[in-house]
Amino acid sequence: MRSTLSPVILAAAIILGVSLPGCFPLNRVISEEDVAYSTKRVSLRYILRDYNRRSPLISVEQSVVKESGQGGGVTYKVYDILTLSGSSFEVSDDIFWIIDGQAYPMKIDRRESDFSRSISEETKDIAISDSTSVNVVTGYSYENRKIARFSYTVPREVVDKTRVSKSLMLRYYSGPDMMTVKLRNHNLNRLKRVIAQ
Repeated sequence: MRSTLSPVILAAAIILGVSLPGCFPLNRVISEEDVAYSTKRVSLRYILRDYNRRSPLISVEQSVVKESGQGGGVTYKVYDILTLSGSSFEVSDDIFWIIDGQAYPMKIDRRESDFSRSISEETKDIAISDSTSVNVVTGYSYENRKIARFSYTVPREVVDKTRVSKSLMLRYYSGPDMMTVKLRNHNLNRLKRVIAQ
């Protein structure tokens, strides 16, 4: 029985592993025509985490959009969404792409700030005299987070350096905190595919 069940489970895992990532727009290079603006758009979206426990940065969701127009002009627009702990300072306008150890500042086109709060109930089952249990709310917990959104255009020089880079990190600042996230090889390779298309 074990020998026939294992291949079935393995086959199901392979099918799910191959088909499910295609359902999500993250970590996929998507190419589409924009008839309204007569451009070709190639985009990539991924989530990066800061593994420094002392950092107020929880995650960065970055979308990179390459637009090619009829006149041959190409622009690279980036949209960053930073999620930070609720007690963090405001994120400064200083954003750097660090390519192979060399820092390149980005000029912010647009910035938005937001605050989110989630509330969850804490419950407990309490036994009553007739041997049944009742679920009772014992308290609430709150989680506060700050959201910072940035958009900026990546200069051509930085795009050219990224095309041949071995490493790419993103650097942000929040009060006394320096926050750095690194693009892992699979994300960096996908970003290079966006540049190449």
